[in-house]
Amino acid sequence: MKETANVDDLPSKTIVQVGTITDDIRLLEIPKLSVAALRFTKSAKERILKAGGEALTLDQLALRAPTGSNTVLLRGKRNTREAAKHFGMGPHKHKKPYTISKGRKVS
Repeated sequence: MKETANVDDLPSKTIVQVGTITDDIRLLEIPKLSVAALRFTKSAKERILKAGGEALTLDQLALRAPTGSNTVLLRGKRNTREAAKHFGMGPHKHKKPYTISKGRKVS
């Protein structure tokens, strides 16, 4: 998996996703993983368990690793928020201006 490629000693760590784990049929083989998430789809949970891994809820993870040691937290891109598109305004910065009106002025 691309997101965890740079993590050393991955089999001994728990992958944490604050969201839903869904199945991806493009992955032909899944390694033995320990995954914690809010929700799992039925097929994703079956594939993880079939590979010899374990699917944990975040409550179970909190009991197992209260300090978060030996976990890898997955997250999305940091600057995908709408507000980040407006940062750095100035001439020739190609940033999104704040506008009140989006269309024609009608009175």
